Amino acid sequence: MTQKTILWMCVFLLSTSLIYSEDSWSATNKNYEERINKLEKQLKKLARKSTKRNRAINSKFKKAQARLKFNGFVSAGLSRSDEAADSIIGVSDQNNYLVDTIFGLQVNAKINDKTSAVLQLVGRGIDANNVLAEWGYLSHAFTPNVTVRIGRLRVPFYVASEYIEVGYAYPWVRPPIDVYTLVPITSYYGTDITMKFSFSDWSGSIQTFNGADVVDIPGVATVDIAQMYGVYLNLDRGSFSFRIGNTVAKLAMDELPNLAPPAAVLVSPDYLDFVANVIPLVPVLAPGLDISLDTDAEKYQGFLVYQLFLLNPTTFQGDFVAAADFLQTELNLDGFKVEFQDIGFGYDDGKRLARAEAVKFFIPGEYLTVHAHYLTIGQRFNEFLPFIQYGHTYTASGGIISQSISSLIPAITNTIGLSDRFQKTYSIGLRWDIYKGIALKFQADHMTSFKGTDGGFTSKPSKNPNLLSIAIDAVF
Repeated sequence: MTQKTILWMCVFLLSTSLIYSEDSWSATNKNYEERINKLEKQLKKLARKSTKRNRAINSKFKKAQARLKFNGFVSAGLSRSDEAADSIIGVSDQNNYLVDTIFGLQVNAKINDKTSAVLQLVGRGIDANNVLAEWGYLSHAFTPNVTVRIGRLRVPFYVASEYIEVGYAYPWVRPPIDVYTLVPITSYYGTDITMKFSFSDWSGSIQTFNGADVVDIPGVATVDIAQMYGVYLNLDRGSFSFRIGNTVAKLAMDELPNLAPPAAVLVSPDYLDFVANVIPLVPVLAPGLDISLDTDAEKYQGFLVYQLFLLNPTTFQGDFVAAADFLQTELNLDGFKVEFQDIGFGYDDGKRLARAEAVKFFIPGEYLTVHAHYLTIGQRFNEFLPFIQYGHTYTASGGIISQSISSLIPAITNTIGLSDRFQKTYSIGLRWDIYKGIALKFQADHMTSFKGTDGGFTSKPSKNPNLLSIAIDAVF
């Protein structure tokens, strides 16, 4: 084969190759364009799905958000008295930033049109800001006028029970101590039913409840409230409001109250004489009484029995053992029934304000009946609300214990009706609504008329004390 022939063959092959390559490249480009178009269509489809999905998610989120409602409240204050003795709210002649400091957060969740859940968490300064669930319940409206709640609820003792810790909701720095310190319980586990009604120009409701709880009286006792029930009537007409109700509680106790001896009793001549001269004679006075008087607490309890024995000769007729048995039986609150009654009145026309409330707390038998009431009158001047207030606490005549040895028992036991409590409180105050949702308050309380009792203090005050307080409250 000649070189010329070989050259023509190469030219022919190269030309053929170029022709087929052009067709191949054309086909390849066409495939790429089809694939790109297909991918673009898929991306547009995915984008439409993603947009639709996001809209659905946003819609669900907005619906869930609409079912949730968050509210909160906070109070912070400074209080101080000119009395060294601690008051029952914990204030003495030292600056106290804790007693009026509180923070709360409430969540309302709407489950459906008739059912909702409520959770309220509260942290108090006096409890080192330990957060507790004061409310945690389910609520269901069977009809527009009948609602049932079950879970952890507020005990409706007082007019302000539902908002007792929301300082912004009332004019005072704190609810009147003459009335609102009688019962050391704010919440319970159980259920309540509220039935609303109206007649003429009045609207009202009847609230019934039933539940149980455990009450810790610091340094005294832990009391199981085995059953608690009550009914309250609320009426409103324009600027007027009225409330009345009654609560009954049945108590159970695992052990007797721990009555720590007051310091004043331990240095009294009668106690020192008992320790030095009477204790050695106890085996003679009460040969059948199996009692040890070795520790200070035992000596103090023996002293109470001895004083009860001396001051009631007709009742015990020289029987020391009978006096000891009587005191032990009365201190054992197991199975006792306690009653708490409340009546309240309110008037608020936007300018003038008046609030009054009276309560009665008693344990049947050898215990005291405690009465308390207050009256608040105020007048608004734009964002300022000055007010004056009068409060009074007193105990009615009780049984043998209250009439003979109540002055020897720690004042804190007035919670369970053992020791006398007399006190009058005169107050002046000013609420200043600085901004919407924020109020600054000032209050001065003058306490007097103790009638030889500790009144609202843990030991006898040396004078008629004055308590000064300033607080700021906010809601959000």
